[in-house]
Amino acid sequence: WDGPATEDYQAVIEETLKRIKRHETGTAQLERDGEEVAAVSRVLAMGAWYKALIDRQLILVSGLHRYAAGERKSSIPRVLAESESSIRKDLVHLLEELQTLAEKLPAGYEELQASAIEFIEKVRAQDIPSPMLASEKAVLNEQPREAWRYASNALEKMQDVLQQCQNNQFAKTCSGTIGFKVPQHL
Repeated sequence: WDGPATEDYQAVIEETLKRIKRHETGTAQLERDGEEVAAVSRVLAMGAWYKALIDRQLILVSGLHRYAAGERKSSIPRVLAESESSIRKDLVHLLEELQTLAEKLPAGYEELQASAIEFIEKVRAQDIPSPMLASEKAVLNEQPREAWRYASNALEKMQDVLQQCQNNQFAKTCSGTIGFKVPQHL
């Protein structure tokens, strides 16, 4: 526009600027909401991961049971030991990751944060990686009954934590439910 600024022109510019500001405000709110959803979702995903670890441990225990019953193949011990090692390392990583993510939850999720930390403490108190490591070593030492016993003990401990925390917001996510009210705008 090369002509002189008229009142109509100034009004249009002012109205356009107001609309842009309203959109910026709305966009900023959407961005904050998205960050909130992402932070909570990351914590919830840890519950699904824990449940997946229980499922993997259950499959391993079944395999060790067959191995202890005499259904042996030359490559099975190595595979079973590697599987137990993988589950153990994933469990340790899950606890570290959950601790970090829980500490980063936004305001309004204090109960979820506290329940995640309580869950971590209960898992650590059970010292689940120890029987997993013992199972792994027993497999490699061709002690299938001991390996099965240790792996079963680790599985029981993993399941026991869920039982102990059954009313805990975070533990509910392990079974696929959300144990808290999601804000209406999210």
